[in-house]
Amino acid sequence: MKTRIALLLFLITITSFSCTTKINESEIEKGDSRFEVNNLLDNWHKDAAETNLNDYFSLMHDDFVFIGTDGTENWDKESFYEFCKPYFEQGRAWDFKVLERNIYFNNNEDFAWFDEILDTDLGPCRGTGVIENIDGEWLLHQYVLSMLVDNDDVREVLELKFERDSVLLSNF
Repeated sequence: MKTRIALLLFLITITSFSCTTKINESEIEKGDSRFEVNNLLDNWHKDAAETNLNDYFSLMHDDFVFIGTDGTENWDKESFYEFCKPYFEQGRAWDFKVLERNIYFNNNEDFAWFDEILDTDLGPCRGTGVIENIDGEWLLHQYVLSMLVDNDDVREVLELKFERDSVLLSNF
């Protein structure tokens, strides 16, 4: 699976791309790839906030991978489903609000990758990912959630993380 993701990222990298920054929904029309990708991501976040488990997972490709903020969080779709299910069943999933989103496409506009700044219960976070259009349907292949740390605070954060990072690194 990691080979497939690496190949996917490599293919995206070697193709030329066009760029859309700071999506302004009033500037894009339904049917436009930017609209479709933006809509998919908005719906995905909305489905989590409204704890719509089946809808949330229907927007993910079978080879979907979620990489979370914890060093151990690298889940395939099935593992991520098992993690999410209890939260969704209790009506307590997460509610990420998009503050800014950048979307990029290859020339054929059948692959997109994006980054977004989110307002979350963890504070401001960054989400990044890869999406593919398969037979007219956009599906997420990968999503990476990371916490934002100001450069001025990095030393302090590193000191807090040192012991746990040492344990994590010993597992490799």
